[in-house]
Amino acid sequence: MNHEPSKTSPSGFLHEDAVRHVRHTVYSLNNTILTQDQKIEVESWYQSSFVVSNASLVVTCWLWQAGKINGWEAFLYASLCGVAIVVLFRVLYIKTLSFLIGMTLGFPFVSAALYIAFAMFLFVQGGRVPGVVLGINTVLGGIPSGILGMVAVTILHGSKDLHPKYAFAKKHLGVKM
Repeated sequence: MNHEPSKTSPSGFLHEDAVRHVRHTVYSLNNTILTQDQKIEVESWYQSSFVVSNASLVVTCWLWQAGKINGWEAFLYASLCGVAIVVLFRVLYIKTLSFLIGMTLGFPFVSAALYIAFAMFLFVQGGRVPGVVLGINTVLGGIPSGILGMVAVTILHGSKDLHPKYAFAKKHLGVKM
């Protein structure tokens, strides 16, 4: 068995294989693999499950406040909406839908302001717990309701050799890796 090191990177510290592995499994907006337009499309796609989960939580908290569902169901249904988008885009990627979601609900400060306003509305209308839950979820950046969608993206679109964003770019944008 040959244990000779392969060529090293310009820094002299990492083997060529390790550099290639890191380049494909660690995503950065500063990458040179994708063009600016491709980065926008990849980010829009990647964030869509997260955005849908958070927007769905607004609706499910409203249903919770109305007594139609309970708190656990509110989070479960919101999270499952995000997973549904992941599955839909796995089966059928719709660029227009991805951009529509990203460009309408994907601006964090705008959506956060709307969600906080709706949380206050729920609170004032007597839905104190749903209002507080929506407010806390919003303050935490939507992570509680959006994490299941992010896990689904990683499971359905990732691989051991590529970050999910690069796997998406390879499959849907024809990027050579």
